[in-house]
Amino acid sequence: MATNNRFITSYNGLVGVYYPSESGLVDIRTGQPYVGGGLYQGATSELTAQEALSLTPPGQPSVYGARYRFVAIDPGATAANLGFGKAVGWCPGLTVAQVAVLTAGSGQTPGTYTATASAGGAVIQYTISGAGTLLPGSATLLSGGTYASNASLPTFTIAAGGTPATVAAQWALDQNTVTSMDVASSAGLLVRGVALGGPPTASDLANPAYMWIVENGKSPVLGNATIGSGAAKGMWVNSITSSPDGTVNAASANVFTSGTLGYALDLPVASALFRVELSLPNFGG
Repeated sequence: MATNNRFITSYNGLVGVYYPSESGLVDIRTGQPYVGGGLYQGATSELTAQEALSLTPPGQPSVYGARYRFVAIDPGATAANLGFGKAVGWCPGLTVAQVAVLTAGSGQTPGTYTATASAGGAVIQYTISGAGTLLPGSATLLSGGTYASNASLPTFTIAAGGTPATVAAQWALDQNTVTSMDVASSAGLLVRGVALGGPPTASDLANPAYMWIVENGKSPVLGNATIGSGAAKGMWVNSITSSPDGTVNAASANVFTSGTLGYALDLPVASALFRVELSLPNFGG
């Protein structure tokens, strides 16, 4: 873990930039990413307010004393829903983590088989019992595959005759990869942090892209036009209550939901930035 390392965060600054490589640098002649250099996916920096401001280029919005993490961006994220002050969510993953039996089927041919997913290359192994049903717990993951997007889970075809059993895949979760809230919320996942880069272009997301997020401490967040006239300091603020575009669109005195970022330190303002003390799960590593 890189903590209080101002050098690594100063390659391109904390805000306004999507990094083209995990090191933050590319070769000026070939355009190929450098490996190493002290910056890596998952690196964290706990900065004081003064340190954070020193890493903010002139003319960029202010950042504050907080814990920052260098993360990869899910290529399946929606570019329009990423940007400075917008919430980002857990990425459901670009590989399958495990599988679960949904139905056992009937009349299938006994034996042990493998099945390859409908896309992405994930492979499972499963066993059909002498009774012609899928043995409980016998579906195991042999390969998680590789996926360019997590928009939909892959499916497996149980080709053993009779009434096929059904097996569900589950994405891996990676605390060092984030996605836009429309993708995260559709998968029923929590807010991961607040983005400091952006907005990206389509070409940014088509290639490996990295940015800094705020995951703990004081963060600027972007309100939208629906935040309401009843919002006040100290209220909990939420990002996915009505439309999952990453902006804060609700404030409540006593309601904490899966989309809650934290509580407002300033008066929440429609279509503008204001400060929030984040209240998110504590992420280690």
